[in-house]
Amino acid sequence: MTEVMNVIPGNADRDILFRLLHDNEFSATEAVKEITERTNAAAISPEDGAVSRHAQDIAYYIFTFARKVCHNEQSQLLELLLLLRQQVVPDPNQGGILALEPASEEFWSDVPWVRVITRSFYFQYVIYGPPKTPGEDRIYENIVALLAQMSEHDFCTTGDGMSWAWRSLTSIIHPDAAPIVRNVQVRSVCMWMIYAPNKVRMNALLLNEGFEVGYWERWKALLQDYQKVFLDQDTQQLINTALSNMELVERVYPELI
Repeated sequence: MTEVMNVIPGNADRDILFRLLHDNEFSATEAVKEITERTNAAAISPEDGAVSRHAQDIAYYIFTFARKVCHNEQSQLLELLLLLRQQVVPDPNQGGILALEPASEEFWSDVPWVRVITRSFYFQYVIYGPPKTPGEDRIYENIVALLAQMSEHDFCTTGDGMSWAWRSLTSIIHPDAAPIVRNVQVRSVCMWMIYAPNKVRMNALLLNEGFEVGYWERWKALLQDYQKVFLDQDTQQLINTALSNMELVERVYPELI
């Protein structure tokens, strides 16, 4: 269940996202409309950096809220990102499309700041190293779930500097992986197979993102093995869904064309 977060009024970008998640009558379409209105306002603001701060706030609060939103309740966040990416904001000063310099990320087709903020949140809660609390593990799982969904919809593509994102999937079968596999690691693999099976399958076939021959089979075997270890109902359901998705996508992409 989504955890209700207390938000202190004062940041309009944050308040839009809060309403999206907690007001059933406020849709992603309405949220995007308000965001683009604020983008247009920032574009004509006399304040230095107004556009960048606005884009950074949107990206930051998407992941601030995503930390506490369970993987199967993130549809509103994903819909917002997909709709936002379709918006085109004109540059009132230079003409053309408003872009964030120096990377020339356009609003909103390039979703400025989102990749940078994604990386920051991922490594803040990364599960490698000292053991984390159950709460921190769940936050990591939620972030991986949204990251997987973003990857399936091409927010994170080969060559755009997002290779680190696949560590939550590849580290568990790395030769230097710890001998004891934790529940959150298996659940994170499930997130990829549930929410980005096509992307994972194609990368496994094409050996993109550092994938190696046999990775797909090893993930499948790993999930089958730990299906006998982590017996709680929620993890069992995740593993079953992940394995079913793997079988489905194998039929779609049986081998390289």
